[in-house]
Amino acid sequence: MLTDLTKRQQDWLDRAVALREEVLAPNAREIDATGRFPKENFDAIRDSGLFFIGVPESVGGAGNDLLGIALVCEEFARGCASTAMSFGMHVNSWAPWAALATKEQVKEHLAPGIEAKQLATHANTERATGTQFWNWMSNAEKTNDGWKLTAEKAFVTSAGEADAYWYTSRPGKDAPMNAAALWYVDASKGGWEVTDPWHGMGLRGQQSARMMFTDIDVPDSAAFCADGSLLEAGFKPIIEALVPTLCSNFLGMAQALVDHTANHVKNRVHQNTGLRLSQVDMVQERVGAMQTQVDACRNLIQNVCTFAARVNDLEQELVPLLETKSHVARTCSEIAEQALHACGAIAYRGDTEVSRCYRDAVAAPIMAPSQDWCNIFIGRALLGEPLFGEEPPAE
Repeated sequence: MLTDLTKRQQDWLDRAVALREEVLAPNAREIDATGRFPKENFDAIRDSGLFFIGVPESVGGAGNDLLGIALVCEEFARGCASTAMSFGMHVNSWAPWAALATKEQVKEHLAPGIEAKQLATHANTERATGTQFWNWMSNAEKTNDGWKLTAEKAFVTSAGEADAYWYTSRPGKDAPMNAAALWYVDASKGGWEVTDPWHGMGLRGQQSARMMFTDIDVPDSAAFCADGSLLEAGFKPIIEALVPTLCSNFLGMAQALVDHTANHVKNRVHQNTGLRLSQVDMVQERVGAMQTQVDACRNLIQNVCTFAARVNDLEQELVPLLETKSHVARTCSEIAEQALHACGAIAYRGDTEVSRCYRDAVAAPIMAPSQDWCNIFIGRALLGEPLFGEEPPAE
């Protein structure tokens, strides 16, 4: 249990709890049923003052506080997983942009985007390379006054709903597959389309669809790490944003699954015994074990966020950050299984709160960076091997 939150962290947490209780949770079931994007939830987040957490105040944001972000994202996910995932990708876009931006880029792109309260998201993963998100088949084309961008992107969260895209690609056709630059792409300029709408088993409102970006012209000022050094110069702010957003989101989903499991067993009565499920020893043990796992995962996330902010050194942070994603993924898988055992077959129905939270939480192991790849990265780091393996040949 955290007892020494800063004034800002407590303020963010209080606002997030209010949003969860008053807006996100009441909408969650309908958003899951319809698969629509939760626009009204984002309107409420914009009005709350939490929309630009992760962005330093000097750039116009609410401040970059890893633990504070973790507290907010957990609450959002506990209320509505789809909203939390889209919000997490939004934070994961603006935070690295802010960390890497020059004064010119702040003036031309970040400041206007923040003033307009633009929702941002990643257009990073490419269908051709799958879970190996650090390899790019696409490449940008340098023009006289900027860049021309063309690529098919997969699993673009908030696809077609975002106001700005965190777009990555190789800076030229001769660049190695793991050399990438980052661009700020203003969605209002067009040149993109959603080519395969999202039909997820869970997280149904996040709209994580396939998109095609075609011949989009952007100015030189929209390019970050234009020399292809994103995985070197930009990796620290990218990986640091992973734990307080993605990991905390799945933690919130796991807690929601415990919440709804407890609610179900307290209200389910077997007529042959006259007992509520909550009175059965085996069910009590499962619910207790589920909450113990969630609490242990929460402590890990909060401790790693605090550690990363204190040491501010990627070499020391890397393994703990990756371990946290691996651990939360395993926790979600185990919690989901235990929820079905505790509630029984009725929880497998597609219209229950337990089944909704189950479908959301089981995405944790495969969401990039996947549990498998996190473990591989941890092993490589400990063994002194290149994190992303041997450099692949140029195209």
